[in-house]
Amino acid sequence: MTTTDTHKIRTICSINPCPTFDGVVATVRNGKVIKTEGDKDHPWSKGHTCPKGRHEWEVLYHPKRFKQPLLRTPSGMKEISWEEAIEVASERLGEVRTKYGPLSICSTLPRDPLSLFMRSLGSPNEMTNRDLCQGTVEVADQLTYGDVITIYRSAEDFRNSGCVLLVGTNPPVSAGGQWQDILHATRNGAKLIVVDPRRTEAARRADIYLQIRPGTDGALALAMLNVVINEDLYDAGFVDDYCVGFDQLREHVQQYTPKWASEITSLSPEEIVQTARTYAGNGPASYRGNLGLGQHSNSTQASRAFAALIAITGNIDILGGNRLPDPPPAGFEVLNQVLEDARVAKEVEEQALGADSFPLWAGPDSYMRAPHNPSVINAMLTDEPYPVKSWIVMGANPVMSYASAGKVMEAMKKLEFLMVLAYTPSPTSDLADLILPLAHPHEQNGVKFSPYGNWLSAMPKLVEPPEGCREDFQILHAIAERMVQKEYIQTNLIPWENNDEFMAARFADSKTSYQELCENGPIIREPKYKKYVDCGFKTDSGKVELYSSRMERYGYEPLPTYTECADSPTLLPRLAEKYPLCLTTRRTRQYLCSRSADYGWVREVDPYPQLLIHPVTAGERGIENGDKVAIETPKGSVRHVARLTEDIHPEVLSAIYGWWLPEKETEENGYLETNVNAVMSYDPPYDPEIGINRVQGVMCQIRKV
Repeated sequence: MTTTDTHKIRTICSINPCPTFDGVVATVRNGKVIKTEGDKDHPWSKGHTCPKGRHEWEVLYHPKRFKQPLLRTPSGMKEISWEEAIEVASERLGEVRTKYGPLSICSTLPRDPLSLFMRSLGSPNEMTNRDLCQGTVEVADQLTYGDVITIYRSAEDFRNSGCVLLVGTNPPVSAGGQWQDILHATRNGAKLIVVDPRRTEAARRADIYLQIRPGTDGALALAMLNVVINEDLYDAGFVDDYCVGFDQLREHVQQYTPKWASEITSLSPEEIVQTARTYAGNGPASYRGNLGLGQHSNSTQASRAFAALIAITGNIDILGGNRLPDPPPAGFEVLNQVLEDARVAKEVEEQALGADSFPLWAGPDSYMRAPHNPSVINAMLTDEPYPVKSWIVMGANPVMSYASAGKVMEAMKKLEFLMVLAYTPSPTSDLADLILPLAHPHEQNGVKFSPYGNWLSAMPKLVEPPEGCREDFQILHAIAERMVQKEYIQTNLIPWENNDEFMAARFADSKTSYQELCENGPIIREPKYKKYVDCGFKTDSGKVELYSSRMERYGYEPLPTYTECADSPTLLPRLAEKYPLCLTTRRTRQYLCSRSADYGWVREVDPYPQLLIHPVTAGERGIENGDKVAIETPKGSVRHVARLTEDIHPEVLSAIYGWWLPEKETEENGYLETNVNAVMSYDPPYDPEIGINRVQGVMCQIRKV
């Protein structure tokens, strides 16, 4: 007779990009996770989880999970020991650094141990994916308030709002826990405004739905400012006490009338006026702008316009508004201080790729301190302004997530050493010289802090990792130590040999031990409001900068403005004759960035990516529901399956981002057949402030295959 050991463990969803970190309960049987479900006792998520969170544990037992280091040889990938892997990594990285200098090594993504590892190497080129995510919004927020308060990882107080404004975001799919708070607010009488070219799940529940032309959100925001100011709907007390530049803004927005914006946005003047009055007149109001707003070559100024709207209506750091972040819990500053102490010298940061062209994004005085990604890719290909010969990739899949996918692949193939730390295969790991298998977050102790819910929770280890998988701290610390021994670098700046040491440092000064946090459950901290009364704002002036001194200093427009995207059909009418439609992208409820294409449960739901097309648009081209179609842009062609719906504007298409076909044997089929980033551009024209290029609203045409 056999016995089974089955027990349940309270933990947190392990999907790092998630904005809310839903509480989950894992069922573990005989040392294996067999199920996760929502934690009904979690004080914030209250049992809610999304499909991604409920299935993430299956990655632990993925049939192709990496369980041993793999080295590329002339005959293919070969399993090697960890001792050999550390030796290879330290030697190859050391050789590149010695031959070309520390700037020749770049990394993706800038997470805790990898950032410290890169600083040990002396390189400022820590690439982030936020340029193609919400980077424009983050920079705009910091220019205006000195803090980030409007992105999906911020602290919007949706639950207590009298009005919720969503621009280019669909929380039912991207942030289900937060959507529950929005629904709670609407049940209590809050107004919901949704701005999106596609009638999303959120739009169907909206009191006001604006089906805007892609890339014109800034025009809408400026016209709303015009209405709010001219009708005296702003918070005069807050403006007088805590804002600079209001008089200039008042004069500036007189040109941006609802009629002017109507001709640009495809909205009526009446819709714009009603939206402005609803937002300003039903406070407290909260706002969220996401990828639909932030992925255009005019996005920084558009985000600045919405930031000004939030400020002049007094919706900053109040109950039901957009909260300023509270200080992190004790222990979370430990890492931040170590990272700050480990910064490379200012003269080295000044050489980060793109720092000369985009000083708000790259360089020592920037908000992101990250290189300009397209400039890094170009340096790999051209050696200009200096060569980039090695790339360390962890927790990312650049082949699928970066625009100009073919160009990214070409750049990777020119590298002298590509090292990938990953759980499972991807188009990026397929090109690697060395693959190092990572332990999953469920296979180590962790802790999560949610700025949105202002709570702290333990994320205890559920099961042991496979014998051949190691933690990121363990891997990178060992490589850095070996490079010191070989005298390739002087110092290993990673102070913790493994995750347990890192966790001990985090809780060294805490009033609560990690064990107590595991046993007692999440700690919710009561938020403090109007912190700016005592502390001011983290801007140069100490106030909300409607007129940005830093923008002026760098030669940018200091007041929010509207400029048509340089690759817009309005400015390129002849090209628009060939490509008359606008291509946007989305994610499905079960798809996680670019990781999910080889997950069995995902492919059962979505065997092939679907392109949303209006029936009129499809009919004009002889396309029927379920037909395979080619999506064509000036950069190339990819394929999707047609799904006809009246929920999208007739001139707009919506494709699935980051989709690949792992069952295909060739790059062209497996990586490029369905990857919409293959027909997007990582080349100019760029957003002038931070250097993002347009990956929403791209001119396109479709045809039946």
